[in-house]
Amino acid sequence: MKTTYLTVPLAIACAWFVASTAHAEIQLMFVSSVAFQDEIRLVNLDGSEGGTLVTNSNVANINGIGQGGPGERIYWGDNSDFQIYSANADGSDQRAEFSYLFNGETQGQLRFLHVAPETAEIYWSDDRSNSIRRADLDGSNATTLVAGTESPLDLVVDSLRNRVVWLDNNVDAVLEFDLATSSVNTLIDFKTDLGGETHIPVGVVVTEENLFVIDRGTDAIYKADSDGSNASSILDLQEFYSLNGNFGDTDSLSSVDDLVLQDSILYWGERNDGKRGIYGFDLETEMGFQLFQPTDPNVFIPHLSLYSATAVPEPTGALSVLASGVYLVFRRQRNLQAVA
Repeated sequence: MKTTYLTVPLAIACAWFVASTAHAEIQLMFVSSVAFQDEIRLVNLDGSEGGTLVTNSNVANINGIGQGGPGERIYWGDNSDFQIYSANADGSDQRAEFSYLFNGETQGQLRFLHVAPETAEIYWSDDRSNSIRRADLDGSNATTLVAGTESPLDLVVDSLRNRVVWLDNNVDAVLEFDLATSSVNTLIDFKTDLGGETHIPVGVVVTEENLFVIDRGTDAIYKADSDGSNASSILDLQEFYSLNGNFGDTDSLSSVDDLVLQDSILYWGERNDGKRGIYGFDLETEMGFQLFQPTDPNVFIPHLSLYSATAVPEPTGALSVLASGVYLVFRRQRNLQAVA
């Protein structure tokens, strides 16, 4: 079925935002990157700026952000010195936790990072060692879960199914690592399952029933069952951008980054000139909008995460934690909330 994208007046857009901010503690945390002088900043779900948590005087090349563990600290990887850092939720008490290099390695390329709240562990993908790795939040008990994956990107721990789901854009696939059996399975092979186009999957979200993947190669967002079956496109990004002139040069290709979910709305970053910012697509209303546009046209946003500035109550369902994806999101009655 063809999806219809609507450009709506401000009053209607505000109504979406009011609905999406029922939990006022939730914001979007994102990496603001300019010439490898990165910051970690916040934007509210009404599109207003929420301040800066980590300034570029303390970091150079951030890849991967997340939140969790005791005190709901925020975590990020810095590829300038191969360290994983943390800070309090307000950005104070910044410190290096551990080096993510293993066994005498001298180089690394952490791509995405995920904090699992149930186990107080951190998971990350490394594009230099082609591996998926895990450690306690202080770096102890570090181990390689998957070695030899070709080009790992976004990853999420799905505690509901006791697995790690990740993207590999060299083989154009969504894969899983079963934490109980240590087996690796392919959930979606884009070339086989969705045709011979060039796919570059860069962001993944897992819910109770579905997988969502954003694809830079085909400029599309895909939806599949949680086991990877029945994959199909639900949003053509070029068509989406072309229906609103405020989204910049609609003739140029998009260059999307990351994917997160909150209250049935998928959010992603866009780095191409004229379109740079954060966008949203409501899965229930099938309406899309631009949430945030940086005032500096040189800024691009390679990583997103949901963020909470305060302690949150015990959830009635599973907490959601996605690597550079969704953090501290509660599952409500509907099944569109992300799970971990």
